[in-house]
Amino acid sequence: MDPKTEILLISERASKAKAERDDVIDGTIGMLMGNDGELAVIPAVSKTFGERLNFKYPPISGDPKYKDLAFQWVFGDSKAEAEKNNEVNLFGTLGGTGAVFMAMRYAGHQDYEILIPDIAWPNYKTIAEANGLSASEYSLFTKEGGFNFPAVEAKVREAKKNHRGFMLIVNDPCENPTGYSLTREEGEELYEKVAEWGEEYNISASLLFDIAYLDFAAQVPSWLAIAARGQYGGVETFIAFSASKTFSCYGLRIGELIALKPKPAPLGYSKALVGYLSELARGIYSMPNGTGMRALAKIMDPAVVRDTKAQVHAIERILRERGNKIGDSLKSLRVPFLPYKEGFFLTVATNGKNAVDITQALEREGIYLVPMPPHFIRVSIGSLKSGQESPLAKALAKEIVG
Repeated sequence: MDPKTEILLISERASKAKAERDDVIDGTIGMLMGNDGELAVIPAVSKTFGERLNFKYPPISGDPKYKDLAFQWVFGDSKAEAEKNNEVNLFGTLGGTGAVFMAMRYAGHQDYEILIPDIAWPNYKTIAEANGLSASEYSLFTKEGGFNFPAVEAKVREAKKNHRGFMLIVNDPCENPTGYSLTREEGEELYEKVAEWGEEYNISASLLFDIAYLDFAAQVPSWLAIAARGQYGGVETFIAFSASKTFSCYGLRIGELIALKPKPAPLGYSKALVGYLSELARGIYSMPNGTGMRALAKIMDPAVVRDTKAQVHAIERILRERGNKIGDSLKSLRVPFLPYKEGFFLTVATNGKNAVDITQALEREGIYLVPMPPHFIRVSIGSLKSGQESPLAKALAKEIVG
């Protein structure tokens, strides 16, 4: 079983089953559904796409207004500080996946080893493999359930043997598929450690933060403020922003890559970076979705952004309530799961039982989940209907706990 493709196949079977019966539990889709099972919609987004749209070609790097407003959306009140302390480059992409892709290709171009969590979104590995990039996995959690700094350092030490640098991928907050968010202390320690490793092993250091679920976290990640201050000159920061999750517009494929290099950056740094990304974009897809970017810029405009944020937070509350319900149900039934705090996904541990066997058994009962062989199962909290949390937990307990 290839987990990179199995997710789509299981999701297709779930969709077919839902068209035939009403009692199907679909825990496969990485989209947020409302309590009625229909896609949760941001009214501001729907309104904007009902207006006259601009279909002109955008620049290769994306619509300028969209890029700046997305940067503002991510950094908030720290935007000016980020611009003051860093050389900032913004590049519009085809969704958050496109932003991750562009950053990873750039890292490979720079002869960096890509460091990927061992429990992660499968597309990181897909992108690395499709592009012939050198990548290795680091163990995400310590035995105590915290971020595994020693495991990352071991990979950095190995990378030094054959590479000029490393790019550490961190999906934070609300990591897919565990729902883990770094603590404030871990976020602060991350930059300190990465800078320390770069100096100790004489290797270029970069961080790639995948923030697809940024707006579904209870707190702003502590590492954002550190990135804005640019206090670790040896660490290059890439941030992959996704409009898909934030604005519930998955099919539009709109994202942005934010690149921060603390000042003073090397002479010609921005020209080389943007030049490489532009050539890459031109050779693959020509240019991003300018029509969608211009439309989303309208709802991120300072005149209406407060109302837009309120609408986003309204669907975030639906997800948070659902996550709390299923977490509590699993705990009460003694079903083990990896450290979950918030977000779209939760990962159940199978107590050593075969994950594929369990998901196949559940599927026969109309419950669709994604196995992560050999001993984990991904549950998409976002795609559940209201009231399905407890039945799903009981079904998992039957198979795992007995």
